[in-house]
Amino acid sequence: MSNIFYHFTKNVIKYLSLPFIRLDYKSNWPRSNKAKIYAANHPSTLDPVLVMSALKDTVSILITNSVFQIPIIGYLIRKSGHIPVVSDQGNLAYQHALKQLKTGKSILIFPEGRLSAIDGITYPPFSGVIRLALETKAPIVPIGISFAKDKTFTKNIKIKQKVDMARFFVKGKYALTSGTPINVSGNIFDKIKINSQKSLLMNTINSLAEESALRLYRFRH
Repeated sequence: MSNIFYHFTKNVIKYLSLPFIRLDYKSNWPRSNKAKIYAANHPSTLDPVLVMSALKDTVSILITNSVFQIPIIGYLIRKSGHIPVVSDQGNLAYQHALKQLKTGKSILIFPEGRLSAIDGITYPPFSGVIRLALETKAPIVPIGISFAKDKTFTKNIKIKQKVDMARFFVKGKYALTSGTPINVSGNIFDKIKINSQKSLLMNTINSLAEESALRLYRFRH
């Protein structure tokens, strides 16, 4: 990963978002320098860059491939070492993420694989996050995100003949809460246990998102 591009992009994001978005995070970030898997819910299109700006670790983010097609932005995130996720080619992104973790680098992943529902309800997660943790023994750090829903707007964006729905958080307090790192164990081929572990992870993320929402409620009242 190019630290120059990564930190340049991170600083630009902080500078551009500062007048509009106030990051509020209650963190339990692990002190270890070993590779970690950060896993969060996905209420807005801006989550990858906003979470990245809050993390102390340098991370490779799994981001939908269409974002890589945007002029300038796509160039910067590719040079920063982030990982494109191409539809129907999820294994390529998985192998890239696996390589990053095995070389001691952390990743940020959104287990739902798409934006959460507009009301904040999360979708069932994919199993990749658990399988990555099983293969690498990297701990999963759950993160719950919340913000005022009335500060968002949804727009269909066309990028190179493909239309994607984007949801933008535009102003206010963006709250994140991280939980205690989760260590998973077991057989990578044990689908029943993997399904149980991914459900437990998503429940934890949802609980953290509720904690973030509670801080927002107290802030607004």
